Amino acid sequence: MTFNNQTNSSTEVSHTRSCILSSTIIVHLRVAFYISTFVAAVIVNSLVILIVCKFCRIRGTINYLIINMALSDMFAPSFAIPRIVADIYHPDWMVKGPFGEFLCKLSSFAMDMPAAVSIQTLVLMTVDRFHAIVFPLKHKLLTKRKCIIAIASTWIVACFLYSPYFYTWHLKKWSDRIEFCGSRVDPGYNKEAYFWVLLSLHTVIPLFVLAVLHSLIIVSLKRQEIVNTGTKDQMRRRKENRQIWKMLTSIFLSCLISFVPYHTQMLIKRFNKDRSITSSCSFKIFRIIAYILLYSYSAANPCIYFTFIAKYRQALKRLVSRLLQKEIVSDNESAFSMGLYSHSRNQDF
Repeated sequence: MTFNNQTNSSTEVSHTRSCILSSTIIVHLRVAFYISTFVAAVIVNSLVILIVCKFCRIRGTINYLIINMALSDMFAPSFAIPRIVADIYHPDWMVKGPFGEFLCKLSSFAMDMPAAVSIQTLVLMTVDRFHAIVFPLKHKLLTKRKCIIAIASTWIVACFLYSPYFYTWHLKKWSDRIEFCGSRVDPGYNKEAYFWVLLSLHTVIPLFVLAVLHSLIIVSLKRQEIVNTGTKDQMRRRKENRQIWKMLTSIFLSCLISFVPYHTQMLIKRFNKDRSITSSCSFKIFRIIAYILLYSYSAANPCIYFTFIAKYRQALKRLVSRLLQKEIVSDNESAFSMGLYSHSRNQDF
């Protein structure tokens, strides 16, 4: 995610041979964590999408945005984690030639682009709740049609933002035998400028906007607590808005915990030209932790949905009960058929 390979393709694997991170047990633990995160992200995000699509009564603009975030959160680790695991065990790029070059570009793009979709979607969700809480008497900000357009725009903007990857990423020689997928060093390509553009548009500006919106929402909620009047429908709507805002605040905090350490280590690498800091074992450990937090984000968001949205929990229970009932019916049918088979065999004798 988030332009994580701006230095070379070895991701968080490179330059760890002299540290404790190179021990076999630590390497296997890292791989086990990445695979667990990948499986968890795919399963829980798939559950969110299935629940919203299957139970039509809980559909709405906020739920469509949650589907969009779930898709992006499932998409990113599906490309990133297999590549990271492959880099840990086999640093050499396994597919050579033009097709290998294309896979290098595509995988780098697919690793980072979905994170931009996710954070844009979080901004849209927060803007929608900001409008509902601060201006409760005004018409709904995101209608179904506007929501679909907004969702499409998150993917278009993200693809445009990361489209230079198809130029900048290519296979590079690490030694006579080893090739890796790395960023181009070209006088015509200003790598530093592109890094700062990505950092600003992808992370700094969205996080700043989210912080401002959350601050304004808190002020508005405090005022509403003082007034605390209105019809039953208005009071119910306020309660729902508060609950959704709490969910969005949790996702925002999860986003900070996941993204800030990663970008901190990226900035340290940018400014530490003599590698006095980045070559230390403590920095390498910090870098691994930053990557772990970064990829945990994809699996954490669905857990937050289920924590704060009661309808999601109810739908999940219904889904699980249906699956269990089907399994029981299937077992009963299997037992019944076995009974008939056994009875027919007894009649033959």
